[in-house]
Amino acid sequence: MNNEKEYTGETKFKFERLRVWQESMDFAEEMHALANGFPDNEKFNLSSQLRRAADSISLNIAEGSIFQSNKEQNKFIGYAIRSLAETITCLHKAKRRNYIEEDIFNQHYKTAYKLMNMLLAFSNSLKNTDKKRSPITDHSSQQHTHRSSVTGHRSKTTNLQSKNNQK
Repeated sequence: MNNEKEYTGETKFKFERLRVWQESMDFAEEMHALANGFPDNEKFNLSSQLRRAADSISLNIAEGSIFQSNKEQNKFIGYAIRSLAETITCLHKAKRRNYIEEDIFNQHYKTAYKLMNMLLAFSNSLKNTDKKRSPITDHSSQQHTHRSSVTGHRSKTTNLQSKNNQK
């Protein structure tokens, strides 16, 4: 008997629900398309590096989300941020070598900047979740639920944390 279930198109893995992962997947496809326009002599150099760096962003987000603590997942988000920085450097090199026009560079740079902010926000949300679990946290106070703009997931904050955020 085969115990495998047929794929129905539903998201099965935690990372597939992360908006930051979805955005990084789209960004990587943009970088692949861009690299296709580079000269043939860059096929195994800048084109390849740009593709690998862009792919590495979503790969690290995914790898960090499977059976990891928030601290460990945050380490992989750091790797994703570094891969994004590498991707941005490849964009600068492509512009300097006149493989892309200024407006194309600016368009992709803007997308990369947005993605960087999403990664940083996700990293901060992981850190904040760990702080809430610390033994110092007063778990007896009332909690409020809010939805993260980065992950789309609900998280809880205490009255004390809510008051501190309002200051």
